[in-house]
Amino acid sequence: MKSKRAKLFLIPEEYSPPCVLLATEQYLQLNRRRTLTNGFMHAVVNPSFNALSTSLATSRHHLRVVIERNREARVNEALDLGPKKLVRDKRLELLSDPVALSRLHQRICQQPESAVWREHYQ
Repeated sequence: MKSKRAKLFLIPEEYSPPCVLLATEQYLQLNRRRTLTNGFMHAVVNPSFNALSTSLATSRHHLRVVIERNREARVNEALDLGPKKLVRDKRLELLSDPVALSRLHQRICQQPESAVWREHYQ
């Protein structure tokens, strides 16, 4: 590794990185420090985060009975379990389906029995 410290056998970008690469590295470090904690709850309860999450997820517009049944089952399971008992894999399933995420948000905002979700968020 002495050759590396002496800057031998390096390409120009390695011993004198361009400003763009340095700025990218700074941005990545800043972005990592700003990681959103409890992002799933933000995506489910907060209307702005929900709109952003549903718009960024891959949309599946196929109207199939099986898909609709699975969506309903996921949403109902999430509502039954509540935010504390919903495991990571189930949260990822909801986040990856914008229709299910939107339905969950809608029900949490409209149904009085979903107050557990709103209370957990605050």
